[in-house]
Amino acid sequence: MYKIIRLNQSENLLKKTAQELMYHVLWAPHGMSKVNTREILEKDQINNNYYVAITNNPVDIIGCIVTREEGYKLEIKHLAVKEQFQRKGIGKSLVNHVLKESPSKNVKVIARNTSIIFWEKLGFNPCGKWIKHPLFTKHGIVFRKYCYNYNI
Repeated sequence: MYKIIRLNQSENLLKKTAQELMYHVLWAPHGMSKVNTREILEKDQINNNYYVAITNNPVDIIGCIVTREEGYKLEIKHLAVKEQFQRKGIGKSLVNHVLKESPSKNVKVIARNTSIIFWEKLGFNPCGKWIKHPLFTKHGIVFRKYCYNYNI
């Protein structure tokens, strides 16, 4: 059993744990260094919100979603779930939690080609061209902007 909570600015230890989770799930498998990922995570940190899926006994962060809000726009920047907890609905729960928190917003995500089925199942649709990133292209990963339409 887990619950989803939004971290506040003073919860630095939990935020660091969430960042470690993202590093191990999203970037380490592709050979990215912690230095590169630290730059990714620290960019625009003021506007980023962290939501975590956390277990009680023992206390453990098993999933994390990072969003950025600007006015009526919401960008899902990162989503990661510990490998042993993947395909159990935790990622879906995190996304749905964020969507409920921001129901009147224009929501977008820059999705990896390896995760487009996940985003489409949640109601996101492609709304941009494929984007190549030099650190990921060599691993067969490209990105595409997906938008959420509340009217679907």
